[in-house]
Parts: sequence; C-alpha cells; structure tokens
Amino acid sequence: MVMTLGGTPEPIAKSINYSKPEFICLLASEQSVITWAEVLNMLERKPKTHPIITYAPQSIADCY
Repeated sequence: MVMTLGGTPEPIAKSINYSKPEFICLLASEQSVITWAEVLNMLERKPKTHPIITYAPQSIADCY
C-alpha cells in the first residue's frame, strides 16, 4: 500500500485496517509524522512500513 499522510488519522487507519497490507510505503511531511504515531495506535495489526519524509510537501516535483 502506498499512502500520503496528512489530515486526520481516522480515515487512514480505517483504510489500513480494511486492506490489511503487509507493507506500507508512507509519504509524509515533517509535520504529519506525528499523525503517523496516532495512526499506529489505531491499527489492529502493524504492517511493515517505509516512511519517506518530504521537506517540500507543496512541491509535486520534490514529492515525486
């Protein structure tokens, strides 16, 4: 599963719990890393994760 991280954690956790992925590649800004900790607390099981932190989340080129 490839996800962006931002906003509220509930929809993200619901999607992960529904899909039950083995691995998540997470694209997050520095500010939204805190949200990821909240998401982890809501998960039924913890998949392997690979976070990618973007320092310019408003730049599509930097995120790509």
